[in-house]
Amino acid sequence: IGKTVTQRMRITATGVYAAFLSNCETSDDLQISGRIFVKGVNGYLPDNRQGVLTLLGWCLAAHIIIGVVWVALLASNKKLLHEPHCAIAACIASGAGEAVCYLQLLSEISGTGESSALLEGVSQTMSIMKSSFVFGVILLLCFGVGLTQCEGYSSICWKILGVIMLFFAAVADKVITFDYRHSKNLSDRDIFRALMPVTLVTFASIAWGGRGISNTMSRCKDLKYDDTLKLLQRLVMLVVILVLLVMGIWAAQLMDKP
Repeated sequence: IGKTVTQRMRITATGVYAAFLSNCETSDDLQISGRIFVKGVNGYLPDNRQGVLTLLGWCLAAHIIIGVVWVALLASNKKLLHEPHCAIAACIASGAGEAVCYLQLLSEISGTGESSALLEGVSQTMSIMKSSFVFGVILLLCFGVGLTQCEGYSSICWKILGVIMLFFAAVADKVITFDYRHSKNLSDRDIFRALMPVTLVTFASIAWGGRGISNTMSRCKDLKYDDTLKLLQRLVMLVVILVLLVMGIWAAQLMDKP
């Protein structure tokens, strides 16, 4: 009682293993806690997550190559630089940062079986930043910023910036809640409370962006910008696919109960 006991067991075969703890105390306020670490051939990271390390490595390499090419293109066309170009560069940079952070996080878990709260927080922040930048690029293109001449250019950019900040805050609340739902055993009410703000911001932004892209497409038709019109039509298809994908991910997360 009052002591920490460490036991080790060598497992040589795949199967279901259960740890039992018995005691002869009669105290009503006895508290027992502990943790189980399973170390495989490749470390503490489960074998079914080893492929994630390889995938993250390839993602990092792809982001670096795309980033170098994109920066070179921007440098050679400084006069044509607009907000969407900078936002895309931010997407690439945050995506590379996310890959680096999660590579370090999983490597740390594989080596020690534990991870630092700071590294987890930084990884989550980079992931949220990447999602917010992608969200911002879509809104900028919906209103034709950098594609056509639009009225109230400065006002639209500030409004989009405000929406991105709201989206960032809503996504951060949702990510943090879903990450701690297993360890804290949160109720369904807490889960829906965290999911509601990001859902409202997302669908309200889709409605607002839909009106914007409709006006932008009308201007492109009037000005006979056929190439830009095709780009916007493809953007609409991309947004529909992304919305369906996000809804599927959220549904899977809701069904993933502790």
